[in-house]
Order: sequence, then C-alpha cells, then structure tokens
Amino acid sequence: GNDERDQTLNQLLSELDGFSESASIVVMAATNRPDVLDTALIRPGRFDRKVVIGAPDLVGRFEVLKVHASKKPIASDVDLKEIAFQTNGYTGAGLANIINMAALLAAKEQRHEIGQEDLLNAVETESMGKVVETGATQERRKRLAVYEAGRAVVAEVCPTVENVELVTIVPREKQPNGQLRLEYNEERTLCGTFTREYLHQQMVTVLGSRAAEELVYGRDEMSSINQHALAKAREIASKMVMTAGMTDEAGLSHRALALPVMPSSFLGDATIQLVPPHVSPASSTTADSAIAHEMEQSYAEAMGILQEQRAGLDAVVESLMQRGTLSGPELRQILEKHGAKLPPPKQPKKTPATLA
Repeated sequence: GNDERDQTLNQLLSELDGFSESASIVVMAATNRPDVLDTALIRPGRFDRKVVIGAPDLVGRFEVLKVHASKKPIASDVDLKEIAFQTNGYTGAGLANIINMAALLAAKEQRHEIGQEDLLNAVETESMGKVVETGATQERRKRLAVYEAGRAVVAEVCPTVENVELVTIVPREKQPNGQLRLEYNEERTLCGTFTREYLHQQMVTVLGSRAAEELVYGRDEMSSINQHALAKAREIASKMVMTAGMTDEAGLSHRALALPVMPSSFLGDATIQLVPPHVSPASSTTADSAIAHEMEQSYAEAMGILQEQRAGLDAVVESLMQRGTLSGPELRQILEKHGAKLPPPKQPKKTPATLA
C-alpha cells in the first residue's frame, strides 16, 4: 500500500515538474485537508498557489438555490430568499441537497411541485436531523418548553441579540432536546466584531433558560438540564474578562490575561484558551472573581426580564407544549399579545431587489 502510494506521488510530482514550459497546461486540485498534504507536493513550482474558497454568502446562496431549483418543479409561492437566509454556512452541495430533499418530501405527499413548506422542512431536517420519537412524558416536555421559552423570550427583549428565527422542543436526531435558532447576522459574524454590550446580552440570553426554570419550578426543583447553558455563559464571560479586557475589575481593565480562544481540533468543534505562564495567581483569582460577577449580573438581569414578562413566558411554554415549534414572528406575536414592549427588528433583511 505505501509503496504504491509513494510511486503514485513521485509520478505526479514528476509530471508537475515537466520538461517543457510551453505545454499551456494548468493543473488544479482541491482539498479540505491542506494540513495533511505532503510538503513535496506544495513546494514552489508545484501546488504553490492556494485559493481559499469559503461557503457562499447570502447572495451566493440565493444564486446557487436558483440554479438547482430551475431543474425542479417549483410552486409559485416559493421564496428562495427566505431559504437563503436560513442556510448560512451551507456549501453548494449542501444547498443542492436541500432542493433534492424537498423534492422527495413533495413526492411523498404525492404533490407535483415543491412548496415552501417542503423547503423549510428540508432545511430543518438537514440542520437538526429527522424527527425521532423519544417517548418523553408531558412533564419532561414541559421542562424542555420552559428551558427553550426562557432564552427565546430573553433574546427577543435584549435589543442587541438577533431576533429568534425558530424555537422548538420537537426531538430530532441532532437536537434531542429541541433548539433555539437566532437569525444569522452575516456581517457581524464575518467581521468578528462583538461589543461588550452584545456579549453581555448574549450571556443574559443563555442564562434565560436557567432563570426560567427557577422561576417556574423553584430553586429546589431546578435540574441539570442547564449545565450546558452555564458552561456557555462561563465561556462568554471568560472571553470578556480573560482575552478582551472587558471588565471594570481593578487591574484587569484593558488588559488581556490569555491568548484569544482558538480551535483545539481541525474541525473547530472544540476550543481552548491558553493562559501565559507570566500571569500571577493573584491576577487569576481576580479574573475568576470578575467572571463570576459577570455571570451573576447577567443571571439577575435574565431573571428580571422573565419576571416582567411572566405572562408571555407562560403563554410561550403553553404554545410549545401544544404545537412543538414556533417561528420567530409567532413568538413575537404571543409576547406582544401579553404586553411585551419589544425592540424593533434588529437587522432588517435585505430587500428582494438586493437578491434579484
């Protein structure tokens, strides 16, 4: 196996080098693992020009969807712009799969055209997996509804956090406990610019689930369902204090104690934060105190929001128990019906003309 691999590589390198400079042949290759390529393959004169091709942006996704949809029978009410909004991070192949999956869903229902609902269901299936039967009791469904409703309500009230796109307690293969999905802010994410207020309100939103559980069940009946929320909140607080110097704590303001958070695996599904050895134990203790303060302050704010919006919270929990899933507009309608004064839409969507 290794001998054949070496012979193949050597022959490829030989062909790349060549003896004639007038062959007018350009050799191109693609990989998603540049880190494992043989160094001989990427030295100057061989594959030395690297072009990074990322996932398409909003306009790119819309154009890709139009190409694939043109090959299928599409209903007149289909809005591909909405599908483009909901598929951030998808590659061309992923978008093609959405169209194909929607076609299968329509065929199952013996319909001759793909409808908007088919496309939305395809996006949900692709991102969260198929619906699974877990045999959850009504009590567990209610606890999940309280968990998701708590952070959904807080997200809508916080003026800098993106609007809710979808909140669900329907168990799926990749999300057995449900999901809260916020609208994707492409500009903010691509620029990587997050203000102190935005990070703080993100933390308030994350802790909304725990605050809702304490509000509904009482402190003694809180469960471990919020352990991931607490871990996420601490991650945000650590980023603010340790790497961005976003704290009023004496001696830590405008000072980074750690290197920026970085991926600890090739796929980026885990992160690591490195603290240089010159950071003193006293500074670490002070930083830990500042992190705890940020979390406690955010939790108190989340609790205050939910106490004020208690009628809306209970109504959202009830709706999730009955329907399983709420869209962003449906959530906002429920909250406004129960007296919530919500901020205006936080990021106006691009007009149809922009995506024409």
